[in-house]
Amino acid sequence: MAAHSSRRKSTVGSTSEGSRQRAADAAMENQRKIQGIVSKWGTKDNRGKQEIELENLRKWLASEDGGEPSEDEVSWIVAIANSPHAAQNGRKVRDMARTTILSSDVERALKAWLTYQDAKPQIEKMFEQFDEDKNNRMEKAELRKMLAALNGGIEPSDHELDEVMEEAGSIG
Repeated sequence: MAAHSSRRKSTVGSTSEGSRQRAADAAMENQRKIQGIVSKWGTKDNRGKQEIELENLRKWLASEDGGEPSEDEVSWIVAIANSPHAAQNGRKVRDMARTTILSSDVERALKAWLTYQDAKPQIEKMFEQFDEDKNNRMEKAELRKMLAALNGGIEPSDHELDEVMEEAGSIG
């Protein structure tokens, strides 16, 4: 019984060790992917920092899912990627007139884009369902209904709704 118990501990230890190794391998692969993206699509700015300009960003995003991103999608990715810079400077994302993504922000942009692509069918379905006047805009009353549906029927407060509207407006 003791041998079985020690063998079991060993298995648990190796499983945990294997999980750590897989996580380390995944992180290394992710870093290689980011370096490849920056190498292929990036340019150096006047200070020598690596960045990706809008036109190359558009091409890169298209290469990730095979479809051409809209202007709003590109603007959203730039806003997401640059959001920490806005926060550091005490500004709203919409106030940052950036047209590039720094190489240090490519991972955030990549994660946002891939997550968005995975969720896009559900987002479009929800939008279609709650855009009652079919004007391709989410009006405040429509947004309130959608948020309530996503929150088990509990409507957001006016303050919460205003915050969502402001944030959505700030990132496109």
